Amino acid sequence: NQGAVNGFLDQPNLFIKKLIAQVDISYSNSMIEAVNKKMKYEFLFPKNPISFEEVINTLKDAVPGYNSRPSGVLFGFSPLQVLNGEVPDKHRFVEQIKEAAVIRPKINKQGLCDPCANPSTIPIKRK
Repeated sequence: NQGAVNGFLDQPNLFIKKLIAQVDISYSNSMIEAVNKKMKYEFLFPKNPISFEEVINTLKDAVPGYNSRPSGVLFGFSPLQVLNGEVPDKHRFVEQIKEAAVIRPKINKQGLCDPCANPSTIPIKRK
């Protein structure tokens, strides 16, 4: 595909210049493209709207829901919180993650089924 595009652009008297996002253009719309993909795959495609009105009604529910949902990219803040002045901080949950890493193995060992409760009853895999 890229070869065909480059071949097309190399034609004489064609005054179209190929620009590459993040290389030739300092800004990118990749964030909005990600939101568009979410809207399509999480909200529109599952409902399979058959009219423009159904699309509008679906998006009337989807957009506020998306904007109020915490996002990993925003380090746990929702888009609405960031719009209202919260500043994403990648260190926001560092301590909670460390604590969870210590506690999780203990929790995982609780409530083991009978054969797993006693490790000596678990068969050893032979090579």
